[in-house]
Amino acid sequence: MIKLKDFDIKPEATKKVIIEELSQRQDITDYIGYLTPNKYYQQEMYQELFLVVCEMDEEKLVDIYMRKKLNGYIVGVLKKMSKSTSSPFHKKIKSFNSNLPDENLIENILSDLEYCTELKHLYLTELENEIENLSHYNKGILKDYLEFGSILKVCEKYKLSRDWISQSINESKKILRTEVQKKIIAFEENKY
Repeated sequence: MIKLKDFDIKPEATKKVIIEELSQRQDITDYIGYLTPNKYYQQEMYQELFLVVCEMDEEKLVDIYMRKKLNGYIVGVLKKMSKSTSSPFHKKIKSFNSNLPDENLIENILSDLEYCTELKHLYLTELENEIENLSHYNKGILKDYLEFGSILKVCEKYKLSRDWISQSINESKKILRTEVQKKIIAFEENKY
């Protein structure tokens, strides 16, 4: 729990002096960070706190300050902003951007993307390696199929039946799938 430090009470305190002192206090920013981990909400809460203080009657603000109750008031305002669903701050944030993602979610997505990119690269590398390990005959048919994109064109090139070419391609795919899956599983086991 973060505790706000006491104000240095100045007998000539005015609204302007109090607001200046508030703006220079890191402990208020730290306390807001304690209440909400989202940087966007932290900035909004900080600004909203200053709006509340600036809109407050000067006599009332100076009275709270002189009685050393301003910390309690600030904590109360910030807690209400962060916890109460009926607070004006909560309604403003909800209506302004109800779909704001949590920063941890973004970090997790980026981490997953990095992992998926690494996995995709591994998959493509292993696929290329396993194609080279196929028999000369199956490798040639599969490469031609990948190049032409059509079984009929491969049949024309080799002068073989469609069933024969399809069987060769399916056999090659099965071998590739099995071998590459083994490598991916081994990679994932080592990753975690």
